[in-house]
Amino acid sequence: MVVRADYWEKCGGFDDAFFAHMEEVDLCWRFQRAGFRVSYVPVSVVYHVGGGVLPYDSELKIRLNFRNNLYMLYKNLPDRKLITTIFTRLLLDGFAGASYLLQGKFRNFKAVVAAHREFYLNMGKLRVKRELIKKEGEGGSIKTIMNRSIIILYYLRKKKKYKDDLVDQVRIFRQLASAFEIVKTSIAEEIKLEIEEVAWDFFDSMIWKTQTFGRLEINDDYIVSVYNINGKETIGSMSATELMALAYSFTFAIHKASRKNYPLIIDSPLGRVSDDNRINMANELLKVSKHKQIIMLFTPDEYSEDVRNLYDKEAGSVRDIKLSEDESEILEVGV
Repeated sequence: MVVRADYWEKCGGFDDAFFAHMEEVDLCWRFQRAGFRVSYVPVSVVYHVGGGVLPYDSELKIRLNFRNNLYMLYKNLPDRKLITTIFTRLLLDGFAGASYLLQGKFRNFKAVVAAHREFYLNMGKLRVKRELIKKEGEGGSIKTIMNRSIIILYYLRKKKKYKDDLVDQVRIFRQLASAFEIVKTSIAEEIKLEIEEVAWDFFDSMIWKTQTFGRLEINDDYIVSVYNINGKETIGSMSATELMALAYSFTFAIHKASRKNYPLIIDSPLGRVSDDNRINMANELLKVSKHKQIIMLFTPDEYSEDVRNLYDKEAGSVRDIKLSEDESEILEVGV
């Protein structure tokens, strides 16, 4: 274990109340609470002499294991997990003590009881440490708490190593990611086809040339292509009026697919439309406005007498807006 000196000093190093067991886990937990990063090197190899400090069947070893675990949990658990986790820990310790008793391992049973007695006697000191850790560790977040039962994983699911469980998790996540990708692709394709169909319907109704355009396609990058009845792509040869009709059609289709009934605001809706086609385009926009609120801002040149006669009779409302010479402010709105 390699620790930066400034981290060690800030977090107070090992807790003197611990001995032989879990002091390094307690310290790393405090590092994380303080906002420091704790990492491990998975390719490293560690040789551990089992029972090198205390024999496996040592009464002291059992007492320290049970006691230090309670110390560590009480000091470091977040408030929302404290009561339930400590209660569960005490319950499991009780089962362990009863197991020792039934097996006739009375010294081990006494070690569990002694561990609990020390925990209760030192709870006041632990509470002070807990409050200090909470105060100094407000900036950190703990993302490495395992919210599953090691007992179930080890004995029931036969996961002998932590990596065994990780392999299962990775496999499940990959399956979920694959399923999500399939669903996402399917939904995206459905939406694209809907926009394509609606855009073509709008475009076909706006274009007064018959027997010219055959279909409209949208690729996965939402680039629109228009083909004539002979299957030739025609975007490059379309007139300004036709391109404007295509832009309106695509916009209307996206709005419809969004399922949101927001109003559309169109500035200079007939600005690029030739005189011969202006009344046709104005009439198509008026038809769309029967189903979707459209606010159209016409210039005086666009709002010709023919357009005015159409909109004064059919539009929901028409207002004349008078602007200042530099068009920076509205001077008057007609009724």
